[in-house]
Amino acid sequence: KYVRALLRSAESRRHFDNGALSEPVMLRNLFVEWLSGLPALNSSDAASSAGGASGSLQRQIFVKHSSSFQQRHAVIPKRLTQLALTVVDIAQRTLEFLAPNGAEVRGPESARSPARWRLEALLRRLGVQLQSPQA
Repeated sequence: KYVRALLRSAESRRHFDNGALSEPVMLRNLFVEWLSGLPALNSSDAASSAGGASGSLQRQIFVKHSSSFQQRHAVIPKRLTQLALTVVDIAQRTLEFLAPNGAEVRGPESARSPARWRLEALLRRLGVQLQSPQA
C-alpha cells in the first residue's frame, strides 16, 4: 500500500513539473490546474468571503474542491487549501504596492499597472471581493 502511494505521488510530481525537476514549477502548475477546476463563485459568495472572519465560506469551497482534486492527483487537500489561501494573502498584500487602475486613475495608459489587473483577476477568480482603492 505504501509503495502504491509513493508511486502515485511520484507520478503526480512528474506530471506537474513537466520534467523540469523543479518544486516551484511543480507547485505553480499544480495550483494552475487546481484553479482551472475551481467552481466559479457568484457575487454573493464573493461578498460573503470578503474580509476577516467571513473567509470561512471561501475556505470551505477550497477544501471541498481540494478534496475532489485529490481523487485525481496525489495531493493532501489540507496543504492544497493552505497553498490557495497563501496565494490569496500574498496577492492582497502585493496589491497594496501597485498603482491603482480604473476610471478614477488619471494619466497616460502607460502609468496603469497591468500587474494589478492580473492580480485583481486572480483574486476575483478565487472569490475575493475587491475594495475600491482609497484616494
